[in-house]
Amino acid sequence: MELSFIGAVPTNGQEISAHKLSSETLSKELDALKLGHSDEVLQKEEKKEEINSLNTTEYEPASPNQALNNLSAFSVNFIPPGVGKPKHTVGAASRGKCPQDAAAVTTPVTPLIPNTSYGFTVAERPTFFVYLPETSATRAFFSLRDANEDYYYQTIFPIASNPGIISFKLPEDAPALEIGKTYNWSLVTICGQALRPGDPKVEGEIERIELDPAQMSKLESMSAFERATWYGLEGIWYDTLTAIATLKQSNPKNANIASTWEELLRSVGLEAISIQPLVQ
Repeated sequence: MELSFIGAVPTNGQEISAHKLSSETLSKELDALKLGHSDEVLQKEEKKEEINSLNTTEYEPASPNQALNNLSAFSVNFIPPGVGKPKHTVGAASRGKCPQDAAAVTTPVTPLIPNTSYGFTVAERPTFFVYLPETSATRAFFSLRDANEDYYYQTIFPIASNPGIISFKLPEDAPALEIGKTYNWSLVTICGQALRPGDPKVEGEIERIELDPAQMSKLESMSAFERATWYGLEGIWYDTLTAIATLKQSNPKNANIASTWEELLRSVGLEAISIQPLVQ
């Protein structure tokens, strides 16, 4: 099983110009003040206006080079949907590293998922991200279980020995996630010749949601970076992360993309691994 990123370098894009808040947004701000949460509401409304402005009849697609140069005008803010805390911590009975690995390892195996939000995706076969420290292990076990704890998919795949963030995308021969259902995923580093209790393990929860036709149409007209921004506003974590990771992988020397990636991870409590490389 190969580790991979799915996506392409954005083929269009445009620098978002400064804009004034509409009367409707100001009205919503006043309402939010009464409820005591104006900052969050206003932030989401402002970002939605930015995305909507990219889909007007005056929008002129930029060249690929212009799109990359204009990335400094964009930002990706993940707004948690606020539907509860998922089970995504390091397994209580597992170690953070293999026993034969260096004692100097300070950052354990870590799933790339915020600890304050539920993990949504719109993809049939999403991509999962996990940080692995330097290890002598050469394989990992990935599994996906449904609400009944039945295995929905499982596989063993090779991993690199150097530290970094790996990705695992559900392959085409895996069953598609069903809309509206929650799944538990886990990744175990196989320290020895076979999988054993106590091997480093991390878990997460994911639910596939459905977009309406208007949302799908809007996404199709966006560049990869614009989609990442939109996913973040809607609280769709897995696709936000995948979109930025794809850009980072395709443009490893672009400082704006690297900064956006690091800021996204820091914003959800993943400071310890925010500067770790993406590895294949």
